[in-house]
This record gives sequence, structure tokens and C-alpha cells, in this order.
Amino acid sequence: MAQENDVQDVEETLDLPVVADEGEADATDWKAEAQKLQQKAIRQREKTKELKAKLAEKAEVKEAVKTPADKPTDFDYGQKAFLKSYGIDGADERELVKSFMTRTGEDLDTVIGDDILQAKLKSLRDAKVAKEAVPANTGRSASAQGNKLDYWLAKYQTSGNLGEVPKDLQREVLNARLKAEEQTRKFG
Repeated sequence: MAQENDVQDVEETLDLPVVADEGEADATDWKAEAQKLQQKAIRQREKTKELKAKLAEKAEVKEAVKTPADKPTDFDYGQKAFLKSYGIDGADERELVKSFMTRTGEDLDTVIGDDILQAKLKSLRDAKVAKEAVPANTGRSASAQGNKLDYWLAKYQTSGNLGEVPKDLQREVLNARLKAEEQTRKFG
């Protein structure tokens, strides 16, 4: 209905000149008729240009409604629940799914079933498990120091020679031996 109001269907009838029959004199001013028709054609072209401009505006509005420029940067709660039902949890896994969707241009439902995405998710999860398996605050020197103390304590207990133990560890080795003896005395 709104379009009918915008575009008025006005049928213009052509006022064609009356053609004289045979034998009558033709009194038609053909030049004036041509100018009149030319003016109608010009008006029609202007109406056509206006209608095309309106049509282009409506197409732009329709396109803007179809694909909004400010797409959400993150998944909404429904999409997050959908992903969680497939075992995809955590920001890094959701980010992988989102980047895969952007690259392929497919929707969430299609992307979830993709074998390549599933393989990438598996490798991401495996890397996460491997990273969590290694203690975070243990460096080589700290673990080596603990092992060093255990090594020198065992060596001292077997040989009984404190001279074999490095000078910086002698005090620690003796304290560890005393602590071990106290524990054996308490419980033994």
C-alpha cells in the first residue's frame, strides 16, 4: 500500500492528432506535436530517475537491516550454550570457532560439524592439557637444587665422608640428615 502512494500510476494518454482523411488538407502542426511528445518524454525520464533513486535507497536500507554493520564481537548466551553442548568451553576455544566462522563465512551450526575445526580444537585441548601437566613455578635450577641436595645427602650417608660434599651444600646436607634421623627416632 505504501508503495502505491509513493508511485502514482498516472496513465497519460497520448493526444494524437486527428489525421485527415484522403482528400482533406492536413492542418496538423507536426513540429508542435513533436515538441509536446518530447516534453512528455523528459518528464517521464525525470520520474524514472526519482523512482530509481527511491528504489536504491530502499535497497540500501534493506541491506543494512539484513547485515548490520555493528555485528556483535562475541557470541550471545544462546550461541555460548550451543557451543557448550558440543563441549566447546573457554574463551580460546570460542575464539577459534569465531575465527573459523569468519574465514569460511558459514554459520555456527555448519562450522561445528567441520572436521578441520574439530581437529584444531583437539590439538588446542591437547596443548592445554600438556601445559597444565607441567608445574608452573618449577624452574630447572629449583628442581636441580632439590635433586642436588638429595643426591649429596645420599652420597654422604653411603660414604660417611663430608669432604665429598661441596662446601655450599655441607650445612644443608647435615641439616637434612638430622631431620631424617629425628623422624626415624619419632616413629621408629
